[in-house]
Amino acid sequence: MSSVPLQPSLNAAAGASLAQLVALKPGDVMNALVLALLKDDTFRLQLPTGTLDVQTDKPLVPGTRVELAVKGTVAEPELFLTPLPDAKAARAEAAMRLGAQIETLARLPNARPDNIGQVAATIVRDAATRQGGMAQLYADLGASLAQPKVALPAPVVTAAQQLFALRLDATMPSAIGANDIKAALVRSGLTDTAPAASLVPRSAVPLDARAVLLALREALKNWESAERAPLATSASPAPSAPPAAPATARNAGPMLPYPNGPTVPQPAADPLLPANATPHEMALHLLDKTDSVIAREMLLKIASLPERTDTIARPAEPASHRMTFDIPMATPAGTTVAQMRIERDGAQQSGERLEPVWRANFSIDLEPIGAVHVRIALVGGKAAVTMNAERTESAESLSAGLPLLEAGLRKAELEPGALNCQAGQPVTASADHGLYVDHAS
Repeated sequence: MSSVPLQPSLNAAAGASLAQLVALKPGDVMNALVLALLKDDTFRLQLPTGTLDVQTDKPLVPGTRVELAVKGTVAEPELFLTPLPDAKAARAEAAMRLGAQIETLARLPNARPDNIGQVAATIVRDAATRQGGMAQLYADLGASLAQPKVALPAPVVTAAQQLFALRLDATMPSAIGANDIKAALVRSGLTDTAPAASLVPRSAVPLDARAVLLALREALKNWESAERAPLATSASPAPSAPPAAPATARNAGPMLPYPNGPTVPQPAADPLLPANATPHEMALHLLDKTDSVIAREMLLKIASLPERTDTIARPAEPASHRMTFDIPMATPAGTTVAQMRIERDGAQQSGERLEPVWRANFSIDLEPIGAVHVRIALVGGKAAVTMNAERTESAESLSAGLPLLEAGLRKAELEPGALNCQAGQPVTASADHGLYVDHAS
């Protein structure tokens, strides 16, 4: 919306005087809030330093946040007001854009090579600024379900329960097998494999994480709309929102994913729901975290695309394929998220035959061992494993268990190759220059 010229009201009933107006110097720009309609053409604004009554023939809705710019001269200042975008409307528009981008992304692997880069770059520019960790969403959803003061709508509860049902049970890591990892891959939506009807659990929980997240977002949008408070109609300032809980090291967001980048685990997070949040504030908070996870899922999908020649990805080998996906896991400390990348990168001579080379990288952050990064290379029937534990004592414990790993590989009818464990983070390729830069601006 264009700027609206204003005139100061000489009847500043709330303490705004000409002296106060003179204090506004040409060149000043500040945010303000439309507090109330005093007359047909007179409105009261809340400025950072007080209130000011202004006259304009353009309608202003109480509760609207605006930008006030001072132009002209000191002797004859001119005020111009520009309504700022409504945060709720902007959030709704972004949510709709996310849904459209998800559908576009699903069709990317079948798009013409010259179109893939352009479409993916557009999605990356938007999603990179919004992406957030799944561990944080799980923490806040769990806190919202456990608190007794606000009753969540049934559709929100159902969608949240479906999301929790997608987790692997990491309370007994030895119970997680190959079929569990395969199910997590299918749920990620990175494969064209449709889940067989026989695999659908009796609880009818969708196996597609994308469908669950979209259902949760829709339920939260409906809740937010139903709880939306009416705009203020008096000169009294609206009460400020309760402060959010302080962030701790457990609340750091995950690094942006990129092709051939490191796998990044997410430790269990602390809830960040505002203290004493109203139903509307709770709905907005959970909706924001859900949109962040959906944005991250799109970035993971782009990082998993096959050969591309655009500027946001490394050129891939002709026979290469990669899939990077997050795996939520239930632990006693909360929900942690492991990340895995499975890729095939050409072939290697093995005896008299060319054997496909498969690599699997995964990272997990569980107490008491902390973050551990594992790289597995499989050529024919031979497997080499390298582990990096970020804690020195964990690296020592894992090194002591390498004979058990060797025995496990032989039990799986694989020939053990080089097996080792190191302390610290693994060396990884850096992101391409300009990977998350908006070249259009």
